[in-house]
Amino acid sequence: MRPILTSAEACSNKRLQVNSRIDVVWDGGNVTESRVVLTPRPGDHGVPLLCKAFSPPLPGTVLHHQLSLAVHFVPVARLTADGEESQVQVREGGSVTFTCRVKANPTAYKRHLVP
Repeated sequence: MRPILTSAEACSNKRLQVNSRIDVVWDGGNVTESRVVLTPRPGDHGVPLLCKAFSPPLPGTVLHHQLSLAVHFVPVARLTADGEESQVQVREGGSVTFTCRVKANPTAYKRHLVP
């Protein structure tokens, strides 16, 4: 019986979008290769992937290798005013605090708002 290979499984609660999976067997069934094509999203950054192999006739022979996804994505900016994401009313002479939050990988540089 050939080894059974499970490849690119998310080890966290996140589900990755798998576009396709191909399993290839060669060398008389002694070698198994499993390939998956993923479409990562910004939220998938840091998600661990696991390649796990075992052979049912040999109990206790589970082997695995793990790596983490490094997803690069363009900056996403969010501007709030006093904690509100829509329109804020301010009286003349009053004050308002604007906050710009940026998420990106690699890290993005922020530019401050200038009136």
